[in-house]
Amino acid sequence: MPASDLPAIHQLLAPAYQEGMNHGKRPAALAEIETGYIGSLVIRSAFTSPPFREPIPSLTDDYLDLRIMLTRFITDLGLQMCRASCSVPASPTRDRRPSSESESPKFVS
Repeated sequence: MPASDLPAIHQLLAPAYQEGMNHGKRPAALAEIETGYIGSLVIRSAFTSPPFREPIPSLTDDYLDLRIMLTRFITDLGLQMCRASCSVPASPTRDRRPSSESESPKFVS
């Protein structure tokens, strides 16, 4: 399957999984499913999708291009997930910036 088909599958995968979870005893939020799916995909596949251990004769230019596009798709998903999680505002009790230079930050335990 070419990597160009993956975005369409990606868009359907987590919602379909969530629908199945909602029929069971432990429904899950879509964001939780996507985090688990993308996180495990990046950990398991991003580092193994480049063909490092395959015999040299099987590494055609077309095959390498497909594997590089697959790796790029996986790593881009992980990067998007990381960026989305970093954009969440910090807790005001843990990351409060001083309102003036003379005020030191206060941390609440």
